[in-house]
Amino acid sequence: MSETYKTTGVITKIMDNQQITDTFNKRTFVIEVTDGNYTNLMAFELFGEKQSLIDLIAVDSTVEVSWNARSNQSKTDEDRYFSSFQAWKIDIVSRTDDVPPHVADAASRPVHPASQPDPLDDLGF
Repeated sequence: MSETYKTTGVITKIMDNQQITDTFNKRTFVIEVTDGNYTNLMAFELFGEKQSLIDLIAVDSTVEVSWNARSNQSKTDEDRYFSSFQAWKIDIVSRTDDVPPHVADAASRPVHPASQPDPLDDLGF
């Protein structure tokens, strides 16, 4: 069983969804963490439905990430291992004024006329 960790930092990069196989995809984001005199970058991976956790968060926002560390042995080389930080919860500590591009795009799209309220429906008779 893996231990759960929490780390607070500023988001520096949010990558697009990456299709690994037909049934497996992931999304990666990076936070900058300052620990005393040192600054480190940590890349976290989101899998499955957890990928949407980052959708409404912009670069430069401060977040607290709950995550697990995982390591897997290569299927082709028994002396090679892969490690990753798998995020499963993201809490916003402070938000930037920037809106993520995919959210801004959706907000700027025109509303279809059929979805707008009919002004005649507001009549009192």
